[in-house]
Amino acid sequence: MKAGKQRMALLRIVAVVVTVIGIIGIAAALWAEKKKEQQWVSSNAEITARIKPFEEEKRVLEKQDKEWLQRLENTRNGGTCVLFGFANANQTLTQDTLQIMTEYGYRGTFPLQNGLVPGSSPELMSMEAFHGMLGSGWEYVFQTESPGGEDEEQWVQQLDAQIAAWNGAGIGTPGGIFFL
Repeated sequence: MKAGKQRMALLRIVAVVVTVIGIIGIAAALWAEKKKEQQWVSSNAEITARIKPFEEEKRVLEKQDKEWLQRLENTRNGGTCVLFGFANANQTLTQDTLQIMTEYGYRGTFPLQNGLVPGSSPELMSMEAFHGMLGSGWEYVFQTESPGGEDEEQWVQQLDAQIAAWNGAGIGTPGGIFFL
């Protein structure tokens, strides 16, 4: 009987030890799972923070794309397709004409003649006004007299000199050429 009681006591001790080990194992597993979850949340927050600027850029680009598609549709349907051309890039263009055109929502195209750089003489528009007009959607073209029967090589040299003057002033080459 004594052996039976000892056996029962031993079984109880073994059961308690196994239960304690089981509880410790479950606690360790839960702790490890919680730690993984915290690492995942931390990693997810870090990834979200890294992605946020790209998502913002995506929203901006989608908005610009939508606006561009709307402008394209308006242009195709003739909704806002008006082209105004002006004879020169003088002060009157920026003082009077620009104000009126802006009031009605129109933009125009003006020529840079004979390699003249905005702001290089008092009668021309200033460089600030030039960049302001470009920022408002205006365009500029290169105006030149066609060579006719003249020496084409000399004419090309003249064009190169004018383009070099604009590049030197930080303007760049216009998108079009207007021949007289």
